[in-house]
Amino acid sequence: MVLPDGKVSPYHAVIVNTGESFMITDLRSVNGVYVRGRRIATTATLNDGDHIRIGDHELTFEVIPHESGR
Repeated sequence: MVLPDGKVSPYHAVIVNTGESFMITDLRSVNGVYVRGRRIATTATLNDGDHIRIGDHELTFEVIPHESGR
């Protein structure tokens, strides 16, 4: 995802599905990543409905269940 914002680093953060949870990692960005209103040091577990702030952008993390048989 590209966020057009001078406060967002070219490689700011990554979200990974570990199979058991989703993790967000700050890739040593200048302005940080905020989850639930707190700046994360390195990595944080994401929960459905969590608010993520990157630069001036507020995002909501939403888990959409996978439909089997499709």
